[in-house]
Amino acid sequence: CYAFAGTSMLAARARVRSDRANRANLMLSPQSVVSCSAYSQGCGGGFAYLVAKYAEDWGVATDPCFPYEAGIVGDAQPACAKQCADASQAWRATNYRYVGGYFGNCSEVAMMRELVSSGPLAVGITVPASFESYTSGVYVEDAAEGAGAGDLAYAPFEPTGHAVLVVGYGEEDGEKYWRVKNSWGRHFGETGYFRVRRGTDEISIESMAVATDVYVPPEFA
Repeated sequence: CYAFAGTSMLAARARVRSDRANRANLMLSPQSVVSCSAYSQGCGGGFAYLVAKYAEDWGVATDPCFPYEAGIVGDAQPACAKQCADASQAWRATNYRYVGGYFGNCSEVAMMRELVSSGPLAVGITVPASFESYTSGVYVEDAAEGAGAGDLAYAPFEPTGHAVLVVGYGEEDGEKYWRVKNSWGRHFGETGYFRVRRGTDEISIESMAVATDVYVPPEFA
């Protein structure tokens, strides 16, 4: 999930900046991150923030040049030796950052500004049981499952276990929401997307948003 959220953020922001990249339907390789990034734990997990760091330090290949196989081939994952050898296919990040300036200073308004100015954001969320059965509409966390329930009392550092991509925001019948791309396939929610209430930190979605700039190669400028 972290690799999909991180590379989707990079590709979307590149497409915002480059009409040619957008027309080419640029997609970057989650497999490049899973197989090659020393800043992550492969199929064991990672963080979108460190996907952006990897993209700045090493670059992330396009998806056609290093297609996704992890999760398809069982417990194994492709070796980094299969990495795309065409350097022109590697896209790099710059100025990766937590929205709000530092971890723990995220907010609804800061996320909205970043979305409008530069494009989609990678975020960490919690995954309550009720979220797994989401089908449509604006999701609101069950009070019994929320971050303030049981042993998960409020703390500035909120536990999250899944990474997704915030692509927009809106309002429906007076309910503000984020529109979010998940990585569970088109069968989930609203054709692979979901909406969640905005402004109340539902499922910790406003706790640790990540943004980055993307270096656009001259041929795509």
